[in-house]
Amino acid sequence: MTARRQMVLGAYHTVAGQHGGAWRVSTQATDTESLAQHRAAALTAQDALLHFLLVTDVLGEQGDPVSPGFHPRLEPAVLLAALAAATEHIGLVGSFSTTFSDPVQLARQLSSLDHVSGGRAGWNVVTSFRREAATALGADRLPDHAERYAKAADAVRAAVALWDAWQPDAVVRDRRTGRYVDPSRVRRVEHVSAHHAVRGVLPASRSPQGRPVLFQGGSSEAGLALAARYADVVLTAQDHLGDAVAFAHEVRARAADRGRERVLVLPGVVTVVADTRRQAQDVHDRLTAAIDDDHARARLSAILGWDTSHLPPDAPLDLAPAVTDGHRSRARLLHARAERDRLTVAELARVAAATRGHRLVVGTAQDVADELLAWFDAGAADGFLVGPAVMPSGLRRFARDVVPILQRAGAFRTARTPGTLREQLGLPPVRAGG
Repeated sequence: MTARRQMVLGAYHTVAGQHGGAWRVSTQATDTESLAQHRAAALTAQDALLHFLLVTDVLGEQGDPVSPGFHPRLEPAVLLAALAAATEHIGLVGSFSTTFSDPVQLARQLSSLDHVSGGRAGWNVVTSFRREAATALGADRLPDHAERYAKAADAVRAAVALWDAWQPDAVVRDRRTGRYVDPSRVRRVEHVSAHHAVRGVLPASRSPQGRPVLFQGGSSEAGLALAARYADVVLTAQDHLGDAVAFAHEVRARAADRGRERVLVLPGVVTVVADTRRQAQDVHDRLTAAIDDDHARARLSAILGWDTSHLPPDAPLDLAPAVTDGHRSRARLLHARAERDRLTVAELARVAAATRGHRLVVGTAQDVADELLAWFDAGAADGFLVGPAVMPSGLRRFARDVVPILQRAGAFRTARTPGTLREQLGLPPVRAGG
């Protein structure tokens, strides 16, 4: 009998929970700058055999002045390095924007994380879409969508060139000759483009994975092109099964056209799990009631890339522009959701605050597992990025109740696969020296 294909599971990590009202409803501590709370979540995910933990970052999210509902964040590289010391097995993935960052610094940070974690690092390649990010970082303007993605692709090319320039055996530590590094086994990088000028050698040797696992989350045309060329794992927001299947097929076809043998597609899912469906719905109702409507409207505006504040709460979203320069793929998804469910601006803002456009599953552990299995078996996903609506109880509940159901169905591993994050994900090894 052929063994069932198994899914990849990652934790969409936040101390406060994915739902915009979670921190107001939860009776548990939600100190987003507490290392102890981050560590506890990482260990919960690791003990449940999840493959990785994703730490996100959105430059400019705090607004100016700071929004009352904004949650302070620890800088991802610092947080992930601390979690590397506190964990042994789980992959550690960080969102690092290419819009205002130097590729040499990014390459060095991520190579260092791969070294100190023993080969568990991942880079979620993102672009900055908030104008406040440009202002805060001293830029004259926020580049438009096309320019942001062109710069992102170029930054990834530069980082990959820096990582691949080191042969695995370049560090020789030969006391007799006084050579710590064999220069003949390291290439000088000459990467000069309209976006970046990189000349030289990265001060970090080849890391355990060869280079970190590359994640990418944009689903626009430019995002898909970037994913097809570089991404090992594509993260996506999908809330309709048919659309999710079509998207996964498109990603795989584009990667195959590039001669790439394996790319994983992981939709995000926000979960509310309880002993009964009624209890789960009660939790969800309390979460929804706790959403601050002004904060929700601001979040929706940021995703859409234009100010919705002038629209009445009960206005239909067909008053919105069809094309935005914000978070383009997420904006399209929310537009489709509004049209499909006939949502007003206020209702859609609450959806954005609750899920950020991801699939929301409210019910028992069996309900959640059944939904994941249905999407997995339909070919819409190679696994999921799981974001519990409430933390930390939601992650513990998912680990305790949902994971065993998936394991009994033969769809999730029951033992840890040894090796690097790349090996645990079943990805092909990186070819030495490029």
